[in-house]
Amino acid sequence: MEEETHTGALRDEYASGSHADLDPVQRLFLEKIREYNNMHRLNEEDPDYDKQLSEERAKLQRLHGGGDLSSFPQFSFSEPEMDKDSK
Repeated sequence: MEEETHTGALRDEYASGSHADLDPVQRLFLEKIREYNNMHRLNEEDPDYDKQLSEERAKLQRLHGGGDLSSFPQFSFSEPEMDKDSK
């Protein structure tokens, strides 16, 4: 119950922008989250973002032999043949 209250307080502090009552680690954590969110938004607003994204995808396909990069690769492993006589 106490943890939920503490988490709720963090959420309220994050939403309000005031973090005077937080300890230094929590304050730094919230600042880094805000910094990351701002960086991410700036990258998406960049006119060259789509161009850079497609170039990176093409580079990855070239490096890793093509294929669909949007799905997880399928692996198939066969059972190794073991000699009964070798130990």
